Amino acid sequence: MSTSPRPRRPDESMTLLTEMMDRPLDPGYAAEADRRVAAGLTPTPSGRTWRTTVYLLLIGVLVASAGMALRQPKAAVTAEKSALVAQIERRQAEADRTQAQMATWEAEMARVQVLAGQAEQGLTEQLRQAELGAAAAPVQGPGLAVTVDDARTSTGTSADGNPRTSGQDPGRVQSSDLQLVVNGLWEAGAEAIDVNGHRLTATSAVRFAGEAILVDYRPLTRPYVIHAIGDPQQLRTRFLATEGGRWLDALGREVGIRHDVVAQDRLVLEGDSGVRLRHATSVPPAAGIPTTRAATTAPTTPSTAQMPVPSTTTSTTEANP
Repeated sequence: MSTSPRPRRPDESMTLLTEMMDRPLDPGYAAEADRRVAAGLTPTPSGRTWRTTVYLLLIGVLVASAGMALRQPKAAVTAEKSALVAQIERRQAEADRTQAQMATWEAEMARVQVLAGQAEQGLTEQLRQAELGAAAAPVQGPGLAVTVDDARTSTGTSADGNPRTSGQDPGRVQSSDLQLVVNGLWEAGAEAIDVNGHRLTATSAVRFAGEAILVDYRPLTRPYVIHAIGDPQQLRTRFLATEGGRWLDALGREVGIRHDVVAQDRLVLEGDSGVRLRHATSVPPAAGIPTTRAATTAPTTPSTAQMPVPSTTTSTTEANP
């Protein structure tokens, strides 16, 4: 009679796991526990039990303390939250005030910059007018060219070097002749004058030294060309009516001194490089530099050519260097 084979367990291939499930305690530990029971003792040492209990109790206390520390009272949390909100609002208000102050300062800086720009423009214009009045800056504009030269029959000078004192050569141009012509042009309304390229200032002098005529100690050579800036038609008409114009006409008729008055559409007069600052006074910020109009009479000292400061309505323009 044949017997059927014994069916295999489903976990037969998992012997190690099965052994761990069936006998979780190691055989050595199980033998020791049996021995303790046979000797009338507990299967496990009693000291380990109470130590474990103490450890668990300490762990429970620590967990409870941590929980209590984490769960703060609601009133304290609300108070801290309110304090934080108040601090944030206070800092925000301070930031707003600081921003408003910065905006005010920026507006003030912009206003000061505008005022500084206006003041600078005003000072620049005052400086330009002062340079024009002091003949320190080049100028350009229409005007007259007055040429004066010795008579064709002029021969020489006297022993003292002055041709007019000898009575033999009245046809030679003297310094006094140029002084009258220059002062006549100032009187006629000239805004700027030069003689043979030497710009006349308020302290310029036309002098006679030996056989030479000097302007600011610089000798001139004939012919003597005097440039005057101003309205050509008005300047010519007024100049011929002055003492200098009448004197120049008389010299031409009586002693043959040659002269010519020609209108010019554009003249360029260089500034006097010898101008030096001698005296200065402080001027209030709102005050301007005072100016005077052209002289209406010839100077009382014939040895110096007087130059008035141009008025603020002058048509002279400063030449570009």
